[in-house]
Amino acid sequence: MEKEKDFAQFRFDQSKEEKSLVTVKKLPRHKAGEKFLKGPIPRKWLEEAARLPGKALHVAIELWFWAGIIGPHGIRLKGANLLSLGVKRHSGYRAINELEGAGLISVKRVAGRKPVINLNDISSAGK
Repeated sequence: MEKEKDFAQFRFDQSKEEKSLVTVKKLPRHKAGEKFLKGPIPRKWLEEAARLPGKALHVAIELWFWAGIIGPHGIRLKGANLLSLGVKRHSGYRAINELEGAGLISVKRVAGRKPVINLNDISSAGK
């Protein structure tokens, strides 16, 4: 009898477990006036960006955020926007170079101005 009491504490009570599970019917949505990331974003593009070193994925997400606002061509990133994601200026430069080297973006640079960035469609590039 004493052994049964010892094992009783280890029994799994399924009814308690089922009650504690939370069912979510809808994904979280932004509230009015909040910023959000507009999609769809090609998963293959994000996978390529995620494989790059440093803050490349952070910069990639910021580029897609601005692409949802102004379109995929002619994006000019501001340092303050990158800082909100924890990306410092020089890390941002390196990340842009990594994204450009991977063929995910094309960059037009003019001395004394912010670079103009265009998002590339990598599915047509045969990657």
